Amino acid sequence: MFKKKEINRDTKLVVDLKITGDDADDFFIAFAEKFNVDISGFKIGDYFGNEEDFVASLIKDLFRNKEKGRKSLNIGQLEKAVIVGRLDEDVINS
Repeated sequence: MFKKKEINRDTKLVVDLKITGDDADDFFIAFAEKFNVDISGFKIGDYFGNEEDFVASLIKDLFRNKEKGRKSLNIGQLEKAVIVGRLDEDVINS
C-alpha cells in the first residue's frame, strides 16, 4: 500500500514519486500535451533510467537515499517549464 505524500515544488519525480522507465515517457508525453510544453530539448535519459535500473536503484537507495547517478528533476522545475512553454537544460537550471 502506498502512503499519501504532500507534493510541493521540492518533490522529486524519481525519489519521491517513483516515476521512471516507461512511466516517465508516458508522464512527459502527457505533461507536454496538457500544458503545451515543448519537450524536444529535454534529454529524458539524463534523468530517468529504464524499469530494470529502477528496481536495482530502489534497493541501493534504501541504503544511500540517492538517485542512481542521474540528474534530479522536481515539481518546481516542471512549473518553470509550464511558465516558459519548454523543458530543457536552460529552464531546468535557471
